[in-house]
Amino acid sequence: MNFVKKGLQAYLKYRLYINCAMFCALFLGNCFWGPLSYIAFPLVICAVAFDTLPNGINYLLFCLPFIFINPYISIILFCSAVGIYILKFYCIYIFKEKGKLNLLILIFTALMLIYCVIPIGEYNFNTLLKTAIILIMFLSLNIIVHKPEVFSLRNNLRTLCISIVLSALVGLTYFASPYLQSLWGLSKLADSPFIRYCALTGNCNVLAMICELTLSGVAYVIMTRQAKWQDWTLFALVSVVGITTFSKTYIILFAIICLSLLIWAFTVNWKRTLIVSVVAVVVATAVGFIFKDAVVVYFNRFFGSLSKCKNFEDFMNMLTTTRYSLWQGTAQYLIQNPLVLIFGRGLGAPPVGSISAHNAYLSMIYQLGIVGSAIFVTTLVLLIRKLAQRIKLQRFVVVPALVLALLLMVEDTMFFIFF
Repeated sequence: MNFVKKGLQAYLKYRLYINCAMFCALFLGNCFWGPLSYIAFPLVICAVAFDTLPNGINYLLFCLPFIFINPYISIILFCSAVGIYILKFYCIYIFKEKGKLNLLILIFTALMLIYCVIPIGEYNFNTLLKTAIILIMFLSLNIIVHKPEVFSLRNNLRTLCISIVLSALVGLTYFASPYLQSLWGLSKLADSPFIRYCALTGNCNVLAMICELTLSGVAYVIMTRQAKWQDWTLFALVSVVGITTFSKTYIILFAIICLSLLIWAFTVNWKRTLIVSVVAVVVATAVGFIFKDAVVVYFNRFFGSLSKCKNFEDFMNMLTTTRYSLWQGTAQYLIQNPLVLIFGRGLGAPPVGSISAHNAYLSMIYQLGIVGSAIFVTTLVLLIRKLAQRIKLQRFVVVPALVLALLLMVEDTMFFIFF
């Protein structure tokens, strides 16, 4: 009996680590048997519902890189866990702690919700889905605004980094798993033996995006001098995972993050930074010689078509992987359709061309119009302004902000969801 009691006490003390290890084991099994999602994610829902609010955030972040393991069931179940967490928070905050919500933020959130569901254009399941995602985003930010202590940036980022690395390792079961092979194929680079790795996301750009945002957050933690050697190690590991995606956007944003860290490090201790930089250059050069084919592939992805560029448009398409033409097509459509430019075509509208604009700013205006976009941005500004009053953000926050701003230029994020 005493043994059981001690075991229970140990579990309660270390339940976050034990539960995450259990989830990882279940996701590993899920790679070979899809229906295991019906067990894994309901357990995540239970953990979110019955554990503390801070632990709940860690569970959600840990499971994030695994949610594409059984489309669409795992995604729906994960979103259910997010919804339960949000509902749980507001019930505790409003009814138990008697907290008060910011009225202005609530008004603009409701206004955004109403505008999204108005059938101004295409109205379908995608409209409802994207509206729910926008609402979840606003409600989630509102949680940090009203109760910032539930969110620990360093610990949450550590959880996400560990999850990214583990999901990348678990994703290697693809080569032995008929189930994963039936879900998606490997994206092989043209004229190259290299494969763009996507881990368990099913899309290498999605994995690159997760790595980009995570690394920018870790860089912020490092520059605020809250980091320890574990954070540097996780930064390095997630960097390697991102490199395996062979994403041009990732390399550009990763270079910006590393340059920011280098400038910061020189201001802190230039002698130590110089020594570390020299060692890093030597190691990088050695690795480049060992994996010289990969270096050539990256070089060709950036500059291989430079000689074929006849004008600025060709150069921009080479740099953005043909996204520039997509931007032009969407912009021209908006100019030719002023009503769509003002009021939008609706969140359920299909892309202008065969694929989306791959630009969140253009896609937002295309779907919500200037009116809806103004409401969206105003709500975000109100949330961020209130957050800045509750949490002391240091000037280094410009790094993740810049990374996010540039990322939204080349990806649609939540505006590119079609079923």
